Amino acid sequence: MNNEDNIKKRNRLQHLRAQLEMDRSSYISHWRDLADNILPRRARFTLSNDKRGDKVNQNIIDNTGTLANRTLQSGMMAGVTSPARPWFKLTSEDPMLADSENVKAWMHIVSSRMATVFIRSNLYNALPVLYGSLGTFGTGSMLMEEAFDGSVVRFYPFPIGSYYLANDSKLRVDTFIREYRLTVRQIVDQFGKQPDGSIKWDNITETVKNQYENNNLETTVDVVHTIYPNPDYKENKLEAKYKKWASVYYEAGQSARGQVGSSTTDNAEGKFLRESGFDYFPVLAPRWESTAEDVYGNNCPGMVALGDVKQLQMGEKRALQAIDKQVNPPMIGPESLRNKKASLLPGDITYNDVRE
Repeated sequence: MNNEDNIKKRNRLQHLRAQLEMDRSSYISHWRDLADNILPRRARFTLSNDKRGDKVNQNIIDNTGTLANRTLQSGMMAGVTSPARPWFKLTSEDPMLADSENVKAWMHIVSSRMATVFIRSNLYNALPVLYGSLGTFGTGSMLMEEAFDGSVVRFYPFPIGSYYLANDSKLRVDTFIREYRLTVRQIVDQFGKQPDGSIKWDNITETVKNQYENNNLETTVDVVHTIYPNPDYKENKLEAKYKKWASVYYEAGQSARGQVGSSTTDNAEGKFLRESGFDYFPVLAPRWESTAEDVYGNNCPGMVALGDVKQLQMGEKRALQAIDKQVNPPMIGPESLRNKKASLLPGDITYNDVRE
């Protein structure tokens, strides 16, 4: 694919992202409200995360809602995907095969190996995060990718607000777009490092290359990852570009020729960090409850309890104000004390000349 084709493809992906962003926009204010009152660190609505270490739970006085979410997470882990007991069983859709002893033995072996893989991976660390987002925001998202470090697979749960989804004709999620930031070092390690330790710069822009060579390794770069149904899908082809789902990574700042925030040189290169594909859709995107053709969940325990949680915060705030006024009430005194010391400490004394 030449540079012009790459630029056209990237423009199409940017147009897709803009459409999905418009579809998602009506949910943002509700998600912000839920995050502010229940899970303030499980949402990310902007790429800039300069305040990630700041206190973000100023709206939470009584943490009952947050603890209730934790209970939901634990309950779903114990009841649905407990690592302490078998929670899945493989079989065949064909009843005759399902009754075969050889098939049963094979299924048992595969199930055991899958359970081992799940234990060795980070699945049981990622699932509670997914359940927490699902219960509070009505929508969760987690990417499953192959891992070559001995764990076989690795799972990446994403905060609400950092991704976009779209449905197919059967209302199943089949499109995923995520915006996030990587450092220059991470981009080179993930998309440029070769097994022999050398660096392949073909897919990395000159901007990132120059930053790397100047040792600005922790400079951040905006990256977009798009997974979508591949229009060039061919069932009998083995190459990644013919897989059922296409997967594309690119730097957001150099996404289209002439776009603000990107250099002409980078745009002219028309580079993708990585183009690959999947035979299956690798994103788990459960919705607690959705209506009709809605892509995102529009009903869940967090949404139902939001009014109660806000009322609880307001009640706690008013109760604390009442206690404060009782313990340390506003005072009234004679004009003669205006410029004199007055004490409210136990056992202390304030001297005042009382005139009859």
